[in-house]
Amino acid sequence: MKTLCLFPLELRRLFQSRLTWLIVGLTVLSPAVGLILYKPATASTMLSMYLANPAIAGGVVGGILFGLLSVFESDRATRSRVDVLMDAAVSPLTMALVRLLALLAASVVTVAVTMLVWLPISAGLIGSVFGGVDYILAYLLLMGLSLPMSILAAASAYQFTRRVDLSLVLFAAFSALSLTVWADDWQLCWLNPCVWALSDDFSNFRIFRSVAWMRLTWLVALAGVWTVSYLCIRQYGKGVFGSLTRNVRRVYRPIIALALLVCSGTAYAAQPLVDSSNPDQMAMTFYEIPYVEGVVCTGRSAQVFPDTSVGSVTGTASYQFQNTSDQEQNVAFGINPGYTISNVQANGVNVPFSVSDYQEYNEAMLEVTIPAVEQVELTMEYSGFPQESYNMSTMQGSTEISSEYLCLENSVLSPRLMNVLPGENGYPTTIEITLPEVMTAIPFNSSEAEVIAENEDGTKTWRYEANSAGGILYAGDYVREDIEAGGMTIEFYYGRKHQAVMESAGAVDAVKSVVDYCTEHYGLLSFGIPTPPRSPSAWWENSLTTLTCIKRKSRTALPLSAS
Repeated sequence: MKTLCLFPLELRRLFQSRLTWLIVGLTVLSPAVGLILYKPATASTMLSMYLANPAIAGGVVGGILFGLLSVFESDRATRSRVDVLMDAAVSPLTMALVRLLALLAASVVTVAVTMLVWLPISAGLIGSVFGGVDYILAYLLLMGLSLPMSILAAASAYQFTRRVDLSLVLFAAFSALSLTVWADDWQLCWLNPCVWALSDDFSNFRIFRSVAWMRLTWLVALAGVWTVSYLCIRQYGKGVFGSLTRNVRRVYRPIIALALLVCSGTAYAAQPLVDSSNPDQMAMTFYEIPYVEGVVCTGRSAQVFPDTSVGSVTGTASYQFQNTSDQEQNVAFGINPGYTISNVQANGVNVPFSVSDYQEYNEAMLEVTIPAVEQVELTMEYSGFPQESYNMSTMQGSTEISSEYLCLENSVLSPRLMNVLPGENGYPTTIEITLPEVMTAIPFNSSEAEVIAENEDGTKTWRYEANSAGGILYAGDYVREDIEAGGMTIEFYYGRKHQAVMESAGAVDAVKSVVDYCTEHYGLLSFGIPTPPRSPSAWWENSLTTLTCIKRKSRTALPLSAS
C-alpha cells in the first residue's frame, strides 16, 4: 500500500529533475541517429531506411541514456548524503521498488512522445507504403522495450555494487557485448535486435515475432536479475550477504526471482523460430543418402492450409510408390524442423516412422517404413510453425506467412522426398492451397495456379500441377497486369501497396518497351524454366517459358510469365 502512495510522489519528483528532461529530450531525438550514423538494417526498402534504422537507433541510444539515468537516480540519496535519513523514513526495499516503477513510467511516457513526434516525419519519408501497424510495432518492439531492459540492467548493477563507477562499468560492458560480440546472435543482442530488412509491400510479422521473443526473454531475465539484486539491497548496516540473508526470509521473494530466471532460460532454449541446423555449410549428409532400391514414386499430392493469423501451416501429403523389392523399405523425407508429423498411414494402415534430431539446411529427416507390397499409397499429416535456418538467423523473414504474403519452399510446403527415384513420368504433383481471398498463388514453375473453390469463410482454394520432389510457392496481395509484347503475353505482378507508384512510373509501358526492344534487336526469347521431365528424352516437352524476378530484400515478387 505504501508503494502505491509513494509512486506518484516519486514520479513527480523524477519529472522535476533537469537531468530527467535532458534524458527524455535526447531520447526523443535519438531516432535521427538511425538516419545519419547507425544503420543496422542493410536493405534499401523505405521501411528499412526510415523506420527500422531510426527505431533501432532510438532503442540503442535511449536505452543507454535511461541506463545512466537509473544509476544516477539510484545513487541520488547517497550522493546527497541523506541516505541514512531516507532509510529511516522509508524501507530501502520499498524505495527501490518505487524508484523502479517511476523510471519505467518515465520510459513509457518517453516512448509515447517519441512516437508522436516521429509519426509525421516517418510518414513523410516513407511515402505511400507507410503503414500504421508497422510503425507502431517497430517503435514498440525495436525501441520501446529496450528502455525498461536498460533500466532493469543498470538498476541491478547499482543494487549489487552500491557504487556509481562500478555500476556504469558493468552496464557499459553489458551494452557493449550486445553491440559487438553478441551482434550476430539474434537471441543475445538485447539492445540492438537483428533486423536486416522490413518489407515495403507485405507484412513483417515474422521479423516482429522474432524481436518480440528475444525482447520478452531478456525482459523476464533482467527482471529476475533485478529481483536478485533487490534481495541484496543493504539495510540495518549489514553488507551484501547479511542483507541477502535477511531479505530472503520472506520466501516469496526468492521464489519470484527463481521463477523469472527459469522462465527466461526456458524461453531461450525452447524458442520456436530458428532450427538447430548444422552450422557447417559444407555438410552434405542428407544428399549422401542412397536411393532405395526397387522403389519409385509415381505421384504425390498435398493439401496445404496456412493460418495467416498466427503464421503456422497444417497440411496433408499423399505419395504413391511402386515397391518391386518384395520387402519393407525405409523412405526418407525432408521436413521443416518446426513441423510435427502425425497420422502416417500406408494403404490406410498405421506404419512406423521417426524424425531425426539431426538437422541440416533447415531440414530434419523423417523416415517411414512402407510395407512389402507393390502399390503403396502413403499419407501423413503435418502441422506447426515453420522454423528458419540457424545459419540465416540474423536475416529472418523468409518464411513470412500472413494475409498479405507467404513463401513456402520445399519442405515448408510439404515433406520433400529424399531417397526415392521418380517413375517414368517423373514426380507428377498436385498441390492445393487454401488462402485468403485477396491473395494470389504463384507457383515457382511453369504451371499456373487456378481457383477451384471459393469457401464460405472468405478463402479460396488454389490448385496447380508440378513435377518435382519439392517445390516453391509464393502468394500475396498482388496486382496483375497482362502485357502483350515481343510476341508473347507477360503476366506482370506487383504488390498492391505499390500500385500508385507503378502507375505513375509507367511500369507496364517500361516492361513492354524493354521486351519489344530486346525482341527486335536480339530475337524471340529462347530460354526459360522448363517443366521437369516426363522421361529422359522429353525434358523440354510441353514446357512453358517463365521468367521470375524475386526482389528478396523487400520480398516483393514480380513474376513475369511468358507463354
